[in-house]
Amino acid sequence: MTDAQPEEASAFGRALRAHRTTRGLSQLALAVRVGTPQRHLSFLETGRARPKAELVARLSAALGLSLREHNQLLEQAGLPHAHRERRLSERAMQPFLQVLQHMLEQHAPFPGLIIDGRWDVVDLNPPARRFLARLEAAPANMVEAIFRPGPMRAAIENWPEVATATFRRLEREAPRGRQDPEHAALLETAARALAEAGLEAPREDELVVSPTFRLGDTTVRTFSVISCLGAPQDVTLDELRLELLFPRDPESDAALRRLTA
Repeated sequence: MTDAQPEEASAFGRALRAHRTTRGLSQLALAVRVGTPQRHLSFLETGRARPKAELVARLSAALGLSLREHNQLLEQAGLPHAHRERRLSERAMQPFLQVLQHMLEQHAPFPGLIIDGRWDVVDLNPPARRFLARLEAAPANMVEAIFRPGPMRAAIENWPEVATATFRRLEREAPRGRQDPEHAALLETAARALAEAGLEAPREDELVVSPTFRLGDTTVRTFSVISCLGAPQDVTLDELRLELLFPRDPESDAALRRLTA
């Protein structure tokens, strides 16, 4: 059975259809995952039916939505949010932030950063501060630092590959970007930089795309490990990322240790 084309869908229906089609799911496939009749799913997308909070939760889980996207679907359905979005400065958040900061400290002598859902730098360890000082860069936002002309972008020897891979990561977050003006602006910044540069796609023989930094005669090839908190129920915690930079070969190991000493 083919998908019904909504003529005048509700905000919830349009968002649900966008999430579903972005993931390449038919109405029938999603209905089976959620355990609801396809007819009812069609009615939800066309605005002829309104969901209850429990069904929105099942849809969000079946679609693999973030906590922010789950809240947005609830809001579009006229329902209250299921997840809070606390500030990192709140007392309840401190134990989690302290654990991430402890992991940053343990990552020395290599650089590490904590980044939030809008790619803002929340914290970084002393090796990262010293390494960025060598680059003459102090990024507040990693998308801005990578895509806008400046010391960070100039120091990335394989910038075309890194920029393309980073843009793809941003695109995966595009459903959120349509609801979040700040994230949409970051996506626009990245897209404009790619259009102006005429980039090559990452080489097929690359196992991981990560920055190779060039500082004078010194080359540092790296790869990064990105970690997140397990099963968070707060939007802010759900979007926090710990990014740890590692040297990719013995020469880069020695160079990175020297640069962050």
